[in-house]
Amino acid sequence: MFRVLYCLRDHHDWKLVALAAIVCLISSAVTVMMIARAGLTREAARKEVRRSYAGWVAASGAAAGFAIWATHFIAMLAYNPGVPMTFSPGLTLLSLLVAVALTAGGIEIGVSRAFRGSGLTGGAVIGAGIASMHFIGMAALDVPGRLVWAPDLVFVSIAAGMALSAAAMWSVNRFRRHPVWRAAPLLTLAIICHHFVAMGAVTVLPDPARSVAGLSLSPTAMAAALFCAAAAVMAVCMFAVIWGQRFDAMRADTDRRFRVLLEGLEDTLLFLLDREGRVLDWNNGSERNNRYPVGEIVGKIYGDVCALDARF
Repeated sequence: MFRVLYCLRDHHDWKLVALAAIVCLISSAVTVMMIARAGLTREAARKEVRRSYAGWVAASGAAAGFAIWATHFIAMLAYNPGVPMTFSPGLTLLSLLVAVALTAGGIEIGVSRAFRGSGLTGGAVIGAGIASMHFIGMAALDVPGRLVWAPDLVFVSIAAGMALSAAAMWSVNRFRRHPVWRAAPLLTLAIICHHFVAMGAVTVLPDPARSVAGLSLSPTAMAAALFCAAAAVMAVCMFAVIWGQRFDAMRADTDRRFRVLLEGLEDTLLFLLDREGRVLDWNNGSERNNRYPVGEIVGKIYGDVCALDARF
């Protein structure tokens, strides 16, 4: 623990650390809303609604992946290892893709409820996505030196991320209607705890014999790319959540109006005739007003029945 605190105190810019935490909290809140939306969509009775479930899972994975990715690299911009550092574009992109894929898989497991403990298992998979993204992102770090890892803190960082992510997914399933206030802080803690404990596990040993690769991204370029990518993804996700909520409200209002209409038709004289005048359908209102049960009138010619009724 002292190694982690030492790393935070002496090797990080606290302003950027605070920015990373804020970005992580906002992104985690959006992610939790997306996950909750995916869960509600899966439980919907309508087939046309259930078909959108896969899209919500994929969007949730993208939001979670970008939350992890953006937090990591903003925090890396705050990190000063004592040597110049740049980032490999290929491994940086790979870290994002792995984060999105693993978190989407974890979300699918977590909200599927396919087996007992699926929420905790799915959350643990999300934690594995956090860890995979971090260590691939660290492999993208291009410095004139070698990275030396402390195995005990590496283990603690992975365990903490998986445990807190599992708790976050459990909270989403347990409080499905309003999970943000409970699950978003847990997911934020999962990402931040893993990152900074893992950063306390690494030591950069300068090595003049190692040179920085020619094709790399500067911290300034990374900051601009992170800001644009994270802002765009979170904006799209927030729009999707708001649109989904409005769609639900519109659908509920339409269902309510339709039920009122059906209830009104029950008291309305309504029947259906074919071309020959035979009764095809006879509702409750027709039965009450004409005194003919549906079993006695359906199939008969309506004009003959009315004429017979008029003679009596």
